[in-house]
Amino acid sequence: DDIYEAVQRALMGLSHSSKVSKQTNNRVVLDEIANSTGIPNYDEKIIYNKFLSELTNSSDSLVFLDRKSVQAERYLQQSGEVTTEGVNKLAGAAMALKIELRQLRGKHDRTIQYTFRLTSLDGVIVWTDSYEIKKRTDDAPSCDKGQTSFTGPRFWRWRVTTMALLTLGAFCE
Repeated sequence: DDIYEAVQRALMGLSHSSKVSKQTNNRVVLDEIANSTGIPNYDEKIIYNKFLSELTNSSDSLVFLDRKSVQAERYLQQSGEVTTEGVNKLAGAAMALKIELRQLRGKHDRTIQYTFRLTSLDGVIVWTDSYEIKKRTDDAPSCDKGQTSFTGPRFWRWRVTTMALLTLGAFCE
């Protein structure tokens, strides 16, 4: 699954980032999920949900804030419509996470780029990673003996760009 692989690679990069570990305030708010792929029926919240659940359950390095979930209840308590023992101020974030998905469509393949960017509130990019997944489309020629193939989930070609570029490919057997 593309999303699972992109999230796993992003988490690995994030957990090994010395800049992220040096942050004194570890609160993060989701900035935006920008989907520029044009893929019909693609729900960009899936990647955020997967990233959030994996990171929240595997690390104490970052704390994600979810202000939307408590907004209605906070309003009811602050307006006096429901009883409360006191409403605390919302926690402030120190960083914002932006996730961007882009697509490049070739004649016989499609490349989806997943970019994760963590930016401090003073505008400094603390961490970013970008992952590209290239797949053959349905109209691609079939694999003859000795030809390169990237069809099916076992034959995905990854381009991972972090500090260095790593390209992995699989060939027809």
